[in-house]
Amino acid sequence: MAERTLSANLAFSQDLLTDIVVAPHILLTKYELLAIDERELVVLLRLLHVSGAGGWISSAAIAAEFACSEEEARAVVEPFSAKGLLKYDAATDGFSSEYLFRRLYEEWMAVKRQNGGKPARADKAAKSDKARDKAAIQLRDATLKELYHCFEQEMGTMLSPMENDKIRHWLEDEQLAPELIKEALKRSVLQGKRNFAYIDKILLNWRKKHYATIEDVAAEDAPSAAAAKPRGKAKARVGEDKFADVYLKMLK
Repeated sequence: MAERTLSANLAFSQDLLTDIVVAPHILLTKYELLAIDERELVVLLRLLHVSGAGGWISSAAIAAEFACSEEEARAVVEPFSAKGLLKYDAATDGFSSEYLFRRLYEEWMAVKRQNGGKPARADKAAKSDKARDKAAIQLRDATLKELYHCFEQEMGTMLSPMENDKIRHWLEDEQLAPELIKEALKRSVLQGKRNFAYIDKILLNWRKKHYATIEDVAAEDAPSAAAAKPRGKAKARVGEDKFADVYLKMLK
């Protein structure tokens, strides 16, 4: 009888340890910044638990997790879609969590800057927490995947390994916000200069000026855009890009 009880306890322990929900620590501590409450946090953790490759969460997986229909499953996710954390893709009938991880990345970077470039740790035990390290890697990989996708779409071609490394360098070594990298890409496309050298010059200029957010860049653009605004029909220039004067002058 004792052996049977011991065997049952071991089986329970094994099942318990193999069905663990890994949650990023920053999500547990900063969830209020995502405009969700504690109840929604629990739902979100369950959604992440059934996510597949690349952070995709299928409607079928959600339905199985919450024991509901796929139509009801989409209703479960609706609050997170409305807040821009999960995005529905009709082609795959699933939800992408990349937007959630992007928000968490921005918060993580903010905390990192406040701590002199060192990731915050609540206590000594957190330093050796492999689950949190894994979550950080997943967050970084999801952000890089999104950036690679954006660049390939705008460049109209597959990225080379060197180009991938350049994007990784901007994100990890230079610690530039993903939104700044995408904004530099956007402006290079608008100038008809779809190359990494031009994008790097834009980012270098922003680094020198210690720009960390899109708001910093917008603050610089505002006076130039106002000064370049045409007055009357005689001075109007059709199709002129509002960033042209700023960047042509900056990159000479």
